[in-house]
Amino acid sequence: MERRIDVPETLPFPDTELCMVLMNLLQNALAPEGVRKWLRVDLHIRGVHLYIGVENSRFAPVDYDGERGLCRTTKEDKSAHGYGLKAVQTVARKYQSELLLKFPDNAFSAATALQMPD
Repeated sequence: MERRIDVPETLPFPDTELCMVLMNLLQNALAPEGVRKWLRVDLHIRGVHLYIGVENSRFAPVDYDGERGLCRTTKEDKSAHGYGLKAVQTVARKYQSELLLKFPDNAFSAATALQMPD
């Protein structure tokens, strides 16, 4: 695991929104037991934005919906999964940002830069 966290003790966002963003991005990083996995987390201030980036190893194909800018769940019980990235995207848009998803070979990357409210 690599981490770069350089943020002030308090941020101008509700804790519930920040926790929801981080929880969903980190939960997506969970991998099967017994496999080699890696995780990078990056949180820092960039101008008037809070940058949040999570990169991790990927062990399954990605079903990307280019129109929505989101991945569809590949889990069997689709009625109980597939809401996390949509919730992260909603928070990103609330703070004038987008959720950027990339999935190069054996990796998954999610990033956003939330504009800090005045």
